[in-house]
Amino acid sequence: QVADAMLEMGADMVNDISGLAHGKEMISVVKKHGASYCLMHILGEPQNMQKDPHYFDVVSEIYHFFQNKIRLCNEEGLNNEQILIDPGIGFGKTVSNNLDLLRFTSAFKNLNCLVMLGTSNKSFMQKTLRRGLDDRLPGTLATSSLGWMNDATVFRVHNVQASTDALKMARIYSQDV
Repeated sequence: QVADAMLEMGADMVNDISGLAHGKEMISVVKKHGASYCLMHILGEPQNMQKDPHYFDVVSEIYHFFQNKIRLCNEEGLNNEQILIDPGIGFGKTVSNNLDLLRFTSAFKNLNCLVMLGTSNKSFMQKTLRRGLDDRLPGTLATSSLGWMNDATVFRVHNVQASTDALKMARIYSQDV
């Protein structure tokens, strides 16, 4: 209902952190409005997602999750150009899982959807860099730039200007390589 109301008021994308955990109704709402749909992976729910998250192979498991959910979206009438996929950095993942997802972001390109990366200010930076919330910008800029170089194309950030500059440099560097 909230997504429907916001799209009615002019929003053009739904960011579904549940990854369709509540059924296909969200797809119908997105389709009705011709909006974009951000499909995110989460292990569990926000209140329990960090209680001992475990994967055998985090990249492979999330890749297969997206394969299945994208197929469902396509069957319900959404095309891949409307779908962004977000591996859910920090949402039911350990520090090691997050780093693996960053290292292998390019694997998700094969799913033929835009790849969104949201590393901005995430707690795994506090755990790896020992930085508080106000000191995570350097880690955010580094992880966003690495994400760009590994085929992520959309970024959720807090500091827009610094992130824009960092991503511009990453793009320039990537073109010169």
